[in-house]
Amino acid sequence: GEPPTVRTAARDLGMMLVVCLLLAVDELNPVKVLCSYSRDVIGFGEPAVAMITAALLTLLVVHQRDHFLYYCARTFFRCTFNNIFFRSVEIVGMENLPKQGPVILTGNHNN
Repeated sequence: GEPPTVRTAARDLGMMLVVCLLLAVDELNPVKVLCSYSRDVIGFGEPAVAMITAALLTLLVVHQRDHFLYYCARTFFRCTFNNIFFRSVEIVGMENLPKQGPVILTGNHNN
């Protein structure tokens, strides 16, 4: 029901602010800390961390290819076909909806 307020969305808002802070300050950025650690301790820097991360991401995509292909296709069709065929939605009879209680909405379209 109710629209979110700062009070009800405090946890999500707090998490977003923490992530922004971590990414904005180099000393707190977890990726930069990992790269610094790997450069100082192990001996390889940002390019090696980026290549390892890209390889692991590629393995994850290959392992989850069914889900990945589905979500890519779904996103593509939602972004293209919905914008081509359903540019505008006309709402007729809004005054007939009850202020409270359940409602069944159906679409009227020609097949």
